[in-house]
Amino acid sequence: MSSPYHTHAEFEAARLASTEEAFLALPRDELLLSYQANALAECSRHTLLIVEKGRRIGFTWGVLAPLAVRTAASARGQGGMDFLYISYSKDMTREFMDACAMWSKAFAMAITAIDNEYIFEDQDEEGNSRNISASRIQFASGFEIIALPSAPRTIRGKQGVVAIDEAAHLNDLEAVAKAAMALRMWGGRVIIVSTHNGADNPFNEMLNEVRSGKRKGGALTISFNDAIAAGLYERVKLVTNTEFTKEEWIADARGGYTEDQQAEEFDCIPSQGAGSLIPLDKIMACTHDDAGKPELYAGGLVGVGRDVAIRKDLSVIHAVEAVSLVLWLRGALA
Repeated sequence: MSSPYHTHAEFEAARLASTEEAFLALPRDELLLSYQANALAECSRHTLLIVEKGRRIGFTWGVLAPLAVRTAASARGQGGMDFLYISYSKDMTREFMDACAMWSKAFAMAITAIDNEYIFEDQDEEGNSRNISASRIQFASGFEIIALPSAPRTIRGKQGVVAIDEAAHLNDLEAVAKAAMALRMWGGRVIIVSTHNGADNPFNEMLNEVRSGKRKGGALTISFNDAIAAGLYERVKLVTNTEFTKEEWIADARGGYTEDQQAEEFDCIPSQGAGSLIPLDKIMACTHDDAGKPELYAGGLVGVGRDVAIRKDLSVIHAVEAVSLVLWLRGALA
């Protein structure tokens, strides 16, 4: 039997249309699941909110997109402002902007323009100009939703709410977050959302700083199981007509991951040693000017270790002396 669609784009457009139709047929007070409604309230309560979440729970679609529409479509006197969205991939950006267009229909908000190839001029600290490609949706309120590349400079000079999506997977989250924090001074807010990518990732470090009170803000956890308990499977079944039972669907979702990966991807438990190198400042904090001077050897127990390069770098041999509870470098050969 031949397909009525000539291209994949036509098929995808039809699929999205049927999904929207099924979703928008719900009563207005049932559009959001309970954890999505709670997360929306938390986003409005804090000037900085960090959210650790399970994989594919509908946070971008059911929290960030409606928040973006509600923010950008409101008048200034009602808290309206621009909404800036940052992610690490173009596919995520496209899905987010499609979701914003759908929520605009759900809320009956007036869109004046959708521009998927919005170009704006940026200048670096040396005054050099360059063109940056972005996407935006403009509303009758005069505000807009803008999807930006994950570069710190794209945020500088702007105002509004900033959402950094899948933040643990950005190349330089610390720099992007630092640039975003300045927007809070003028009434903006910063929302940093992600699945985990290792315990030593900057995202997890920022989350722990908020929890410990070192950094002012709010923290929120939404695991895959939390979403299931709130009706995620039933919502997926409604819009996709899946033939899996609930147990089969959960098993299939988790089945492609090892137990350790499931803990990180679904249960919001960051893996140990999964991500980045030791930061340079932490390495420097452990150094001493006298380290590496063989003449300072005090007769303690010496251990020798060798790191053999696999591809191109030279191997290195380190000799360390145990002095009390500290290992002092006494010699190095590269």
